[in-house]
Amino acid sequence: MRIVGEVGGGLDPLGALEQAVPVEQRPVNELAAIKQSMFYSWGMLEPQQYVTKLAQVFAVMFLFFSAPIANQTFDVFKQVGGRVGVARP
Repeated sequence: MRIVGEVGGGLDPLGALEQAVPVEQRPVNELAAIKQSMFYSWGMLEPQQYVTKLAQVFAVMFLFFSAPIANQTFDVFKQVGGRVGVARP
């Protein structure tokens, strides 16, 4: 007598639904792809290299996003000019 779910069993309800996993989606290949991704690989860096990467990301974010917004919303010469000794143009 065969039991339902037994390998090779005639009454296996999931047997007809099972399919082979594509090569690129197998766990070993998925892990290799994740290890090569940018942010996951940062976790395996030495602390000094990690801090350098974070500083680079901060610098890029500041230069291209924060600085232009701050420049448009905050007038340095008007707000701080006379008190700090900033020369007026």
